[in-house]
Amino acid sequence: MIVKLLFYCVCRQSHILAAKAVADIVKTSLGPKGLDKLLVSPDGDVTITNDGATILQQMDVEHQIAKLMVQLSRSQDDEIGDGTTGVVGKVKALLPLNEFVSV
Repeated sequence: MIVKLLFYCVCRQSHILAAKAVADIVKTSLGPKGLDKLLVSPDGDVTITNDGATILQQMDVEHQIAKLMVQLSRSQDDEIGDGTTGVVGKVKALLPLNEFVSV
């Protein structure tokens, strides 16, 4: 039982760290003083943007939670057309609530 509990805590912490990493990447591009990002694809194509949807779309993520956040931003872009960075920021804002949930 202790091993399962420890594994659960480690997995949950891994998910939280992955979500925070994705949110931190796009967080600095939000707002009127948002910074541009220089993205280089594996082919060598260079893109300069501060659009959260473009940044997330061109990211190559492997973690399942990070992929879920990218899909969330795509859904927001498809349905509304705006607010992709805000959605990712709201997910990050909800993460501290998960750290205190007991098993």
